[in-house]
Amino acid sequence: MTCNTRSISLHAADRCAVLLCLLAFPCASGVSSEPGRAPASTAPAPVRARIAAVDTPAGGAAYLDQGWTADQRLAFYTTSQGSQLVPYRWFLALEQPASQDKLRSDAKIERLRYLAQAASEANPDGLPVGFVKDKETDWLGFTCAACHSAQVNYQGAAIRIDGGPSFGDVAGLLTSLTDALRQTLQDPPKFERFAAEVLGSVNTAGERQILKAQMEYVLALRDGYNQRNMPAEPAPLDSAVSTRSARS
Repeated sequence: MTCNTRSISLHAADRCAVLLCLLAFPCASGVSSEPGRAPASTAPAPVRARIAAVDTPAGGAAYLDQGWTADQRLAFYTTSQGSQLVPYRWFLALEQPASQDKLRSDAKIERLRYLAQAASEANPDGLPVGFVKDKETDWLGFTCAACHSAQVNYQGAAIRIDGGPSFGDVAGLLTSLTDALRQTLQDPPKFERFAAEVLGSVNTAGERQILKAQMEYVLALRDGYNQRNMPAEPAPLDSAVSTRSARS
């Protein structure tokens, strides 16, 4: 059985533009194994024979046979599409607001229902599926894979579905990112740790002041995006309709 070709839209998290991704994936009942990988030992016996470990901290996973190569899958996961959330080095250094744990820790990423990955040659910083460094701007952004990669976990078995609808909590991610920026600015010890990691050998008083000013600017951008797109109390539908009618 095959899935019908369909057009799927991805909202770039920090832009109003919508990227239309035309995805056509044959759905197969079997799963593909990676050569040389050991099967996951905790899966039920009928499933375990078809499961192979891949480079994800969560453990074993298998890919559906969707008619494309491992290199094509990697390109889908890691090719920048111009999305810009925060400067890349900031994302690597940011801590969670209430602890010294990294915002990008596997535990946090999985709570937000994105797919964590181990570091590899193609992904040296171990970014989650669909998170990518834009090499032209050195900012962190999304690819289509952030919103269009699914994984089904059942009794120790994990099956990856490339192009499937993600369970990722984009609102939670953007709120967490904004909260982390704000708390880093307000908490001197947290800012000192952040500045040391971001600035490295140029961690001087003057550079720290410049960094703070840059953070305040980016925080204002992120706050503005969140307020416009995730209002705490959306206006009632009848109010919005009457407002439009009055303007026409």
